[in-house]
Order: sequence, then structure tokens, then C-alpha cells
Amino acid sequence: MRSVIVNGVDSPDGKAIIDVDEVGVTRGLAVFETLRTYRGIPFRVEEHAARLTASLEFFGMSPVAFPVFSEEVARALAPVCAAGHEAMVRITITPSGLRLVRAAPVPPQPGRLRAATATWQVPPGVGATKHCSRAFSYAARARARTDEVIWVDPDGFALEGTRSNVFAVREGVLCTPPADGRILNGITRGALLDAAELAGIPTSEDPLRLESLDELYFSSTLKELIPISELDDAPAAGQGPVGKAVAEAFAELVDMECGPY
Repeated sequence: MRSVIVNGVDSPDGKAIIDVDEVGVTRGLAVFETLRTYRGIPFRVEEHAARLTASLEFFGMSPVAFPVFSEEVARALAPVCAAGHEAMVRITITPSGLRLVRAAPVPPQPGRLRAATATWQVPPGVGATKHCSRAFSYAARARARTDEVIWVDPDGFALEGTRSNVFAVREGVLCTPPADGRILNGITRGALLDAAELAGIPTSEDPLRLESLDELYFSSTLKELIPISELDDAPAAGQGPVGKAVAEAFAELVDMECGPY
């Protein structure tokens, strides 16, 4: 099931009339946020709101305060949650004012993912925004014939996945690449770092090379923390005790912020 609202109007069949000159279609110029519920409660809404505003400002689009969408988001989530599902909702905004809100059940996630690496030179500032120009990401995954691709910079340091942040464990330290404007500062990324702090696990946001690792993961709103079992056609470090402890601490953090089941 899905629940779709276009510019404040319910669209039961998920269809809408869009101008053929809409730049979100012709140029891929749009920004978006995806958030999810736990216990039917949207997780870290304020952080998503701040990131959405920053993305709008970067592309010269009028910043829109997140509360403008609160009624629409709640209305989109309501039937999904009422049906007994945890829900995800994506908000997409274009410069012309097109506003799409789509809610659906959180999809099931595989136990682990296969990945490949690819070199990527990130245009200044773009990596920190949630933009919709993602054709290159789809193409990278298709060429690699894998679940996900990790972008690495010309110096060989890991950046992020095409739709994920990257975490690794080395000598007991939970490592993730720095949010230096070249990667998206994921909401779940931040929550996992908070969870590690709660669990007393040391963390590092220094530049990261994908070598000599004890554990390796992707993270995102929908993935949470998921092990990488294969990298560039070779076995990858995958899951281990530190990641397991962080995942357990993340579940406790969700309980604290959204209430227990």
C-alpha cells in the first residue's frame, strides 16, 4: 500500500499531472528527505527538517519550514500505520513549488549486502545535500552488478554509498568518513554515533580506507545498520561484535526517543 499527497491534495492512485517543463523532471533539480517511523512515531523529525532546509538553500530554492508539511506527512502516514505497518515517508520538493509526499510500509531489508567501489570526485557542497539527480548512482550500481557502490575519492578514501553511509570497525573503534561536505550527513549515521557513545564504544570520523577492517557496514534510514558481506567481488569483513553492540544500543536509543514496543 502507499499514500500519496501532491501539493496538499490526496492522490489515491499515486498519479499527478506535472508540467512538461517541470525542472524536477527535465533537469533532475529537486531535493528530498526520507524519514521513517518507530512505534508509529516519525524518528528525528527536527534533524530531517534542518537537512531539508539546508538542501533547499544550497540549490537556491526558497527554504520551507518543515512544519508546513507536518499535516501532510501525518495524513500520508496515518493509513499506513493504521494498517499495522511501520512507515517510511519521502518528501520531494522542486523549485517550481511541486511538493510530493509519499508514504508506504518500511520494506523488508536483506541480512547483508554486496558492494563494489568506484572513484568519485564530489562537486563542492553537493555531497551534503539530498538532491534527486541520482541517475549516475543507478548507473554505477548497474555497471557493478551489485547491491550498492561505495564512492571513494581520488586518494583512495571512502566517502559513502550511492544511497547509504559507510561504517567500519578497526581495533574496536567504530569508524565512519567525516561529514566534510562531500558526503550526506545521514540522520541514522548521527543516531548510530549517538548509540555508540551510549554503549561506550569509541568512534572515529577521520578519513577512512577500506583496508585492514574488522567489520564493515552500510547505514541509512531504512537499512539502519546492515553488514557488507562482499566488496569488489571478494569477501568483506561484514558483521562483528562491535556492530552488534551498536545495533543493540541503537534499538535502545529508539526506545528512549519513540517509546518501547
